[in-house]
Amino acid sequence: MRTIAIYAEKVLNENYRSSVSKLGETNPDFESYTISDFCELESESDPDFFRWLFNDPDINDFGSNLTEEEKEIATIFFYTL
Repeated sequence: MRTIAIYAEKVLNENYRSSVSKLGETNPDFESYTISDFCELESESDPDFFRWLFNDPDINDFGSNLTEEEKEIATIFFYTL
């Protein structure tokens, strides 16, 4: 069973804050989104996201070979950030 990489929380929080900040600067009418929304968007747009999240090079693009339980672990992790 795969587990979330120990660095994931810190990096995702930093990337989220940076992304929201940049969007807010360039678009004054920007409506902020949650960190879980950010994580889901990243996982849908970056084929390496789950390889990085679980620190496992054997994960296929977009986590297509993750088990349902591993997908649930990632989702729960997103919502606990």
